[in-house]
Amino acid sequence: MKSFLIGGIAGFIESSCCQPLDVLKTRFQSHNQTNISISNEIMKIYKKDGIYGFYRGLSAVYLGVIPKNAIRFSTFDFLNQRLQNPVMSGFGAGICEAILVVNPLETCKIRVQSQYHSFLTPQNDPKLSLFQMAKRMMKIEGIKSFYNGLSMTIMRQSMNQASNFYVYFKLKDDLGSFGAGCISGSIGPILNNPIDVIKTRLQIHPQKPSIPLIIRDIYQKNGIRGYFKGIIPRLIRIIPGQGITFFIYDFLKTVV
Repeated sequence: MKSFLIGGIAGFIESSCCQPLDVLKTRFQSHNQTNISISNEIMKIYKKDGIYGFYRGLSAVYLGVIPKNAIRFSTFDFLNQRLQNPVMSGFGAGICEAILVVNPLETCKIRVQSQYHSFLTPQNDPKLSLFQMAKRMMKIEGIKSFYNGLSMTIMRQSMNQASNFYVYFKLKDDLGSFGAGCISGSIGPILNNPIDVIKTRLQIHPQKPSIPLIIRDIYQKNGIRGYFKGIIPRLIRIIPGQGITFFIYDFLKTVV
């Protein structure tokens, strides 16, 4: 129960700090263009929507961050006490959080964010809030729409958490919680960014195209570079985010 509560608090603080970078990452991954610069995208977001534009989809993050991190840390602690293996325990924690929390909420959040820049949605169409989007998805596409890209999410989360916890515990004594968290958080994203790009495309499209079709489409339009869209914004968001999460988690464990 202690790990469950502390994990949720740590995730809430981290997401509050890093949401603008998540919005930027999604913009990069959902576009077909290759000549997109970070500075240009930042200016476009600010000119169109002001500071609020950097926090689109945050309600979905808040709804998911507490259970996601609570499940991640409590599952890891539960498994690691029995397995004494950070890699397998992190792998299991990633699977649990992907199925129970991450995929449904990320699908809805990405749909909300993509309305404001996607080639799929005309700019003059009325934009939906998070809850309106969820209601529309349920009405038109059914519950299964919240699980578009589930296999890719499971792959991403399990790889992330296996490498995350393994590297963290290897470096914690030398670098401290924040430093170890920053480095450990970068390993998984570098390895599985192609999975994250494909997952984002799956979750944006209501028609649910096949994974091979998306893989081929990305390669035909952008080449190998297309599979690594958003890697810089993703790392910029994840590296400090994981440092914050592990620092807060370890700090609260000592005082609670």
